[in-house]
Amino acid sequence: MADDHPHNHAGPLACDAGDEKTGARLAFAAGFTFLIFVAEVIGGILTGSLALLSDAAHVFSDVLALGLSYGAHRLARRPASRKRTFGWHRAEVLAAVINGITLVVIGVVIIREAYERFLNPPGIRVGPMLIVAACGLVGNAIVLIRLGGHGHHDLNVRGAYLHVLGDLLASVGVVVAGVTMRFTGFYLIDPILSVLIALAIIYSSVRLLREGVHILLEGVPYGMELEEVIEALRSLPGVTDVHHVHVWSLCSNVHALSAHLITCEMDDESREALLTEADRMVGERFQIAETTFQVETTACDPGHVLHVSSHGRANARAGGNHSH
Repeated sequence: MADDHPHNHAGPLACDAGDEKTGARLAFAAGFTFLIFVAEVIGGILTGSLALLSDAAHVFSDVLALGLSYGAHRLARRPASRKRTFGWHRAEVLAAVINGITLVVIGVVIIREAYERFLNPPGIRVGPMLIVAACGLVGNAIVLIRLGGHGHHDLNVRGAYLHVLGDLLASVGVVVAGVTMRFTGFYLIDPILSVLIALAIIYSSVRLLREGVHILLEGVPYGMELEEVIEALRSLPGVTDVHHVHVWSLCSNVHALSAHLITCEMDDESREALLTEADRMVGERFQIAETTFQVETTACDPGHVLHVSSHGRANARAGGNHSH
């Protein structure tokens, strides 16, 4: 005998990307970053600074990335439908993967530019460059603070956060390089710092990409061991075995599970009590919000029916099937 029983431990599904405050932060970050881009383009043209123009190109890619993150945030807020029963929660993961790819490309481009500057250090008007770079540094710091506290749970926001962090590090590098060139005349400091910044950007991006692709491939959520989940389900009262266990993530902070629970013959009330206990246990212990359990019964001791109380206790009693 089999019984399909879907449970939703946490009610309506909600990724962090659906939070209204997160959307406001992303919109602010995109708008403010665009102002930084305009300032650096003007400054780069007036000073003849290739460093500022290169950073402006980096900032422009971040404007696009932040816009993508905000768009994914809006999609994630859409309710589920008959065509998309889980809604648009995967939009945040797709945005994070795209952002991660663009960050890797940006890092490679920076390294290539740094190599060319090693060969042919450009002439730079250091004074005006420092003023514009300092303004960019302050602006990026404001945006980063605005996004602060949201870079560790939501992959989409983490991708946006890493873009802005890359801008901030680039601005720091430009300022440090400008000060060093002004007082020492050591122009190679600019490409040296650029390579270090690029390596940091690529390292963070690869981690972001790995997590995003892992979710898209429906891997077991990071930090969760499948064997622990199986053993926890086997320890439930009345369960003799577990199979067909699948655990995956809908987005970075909403996890789902489906499993077959093997039991002895049960009455309807006992079956419902077991399913409720299984749903409660995986929600509290593993933070799994969406569960689907199928109960399969096997022949046990003849003449006995397993009873599971609402408190999770199991006992066998004589007689046929009983329904409450």
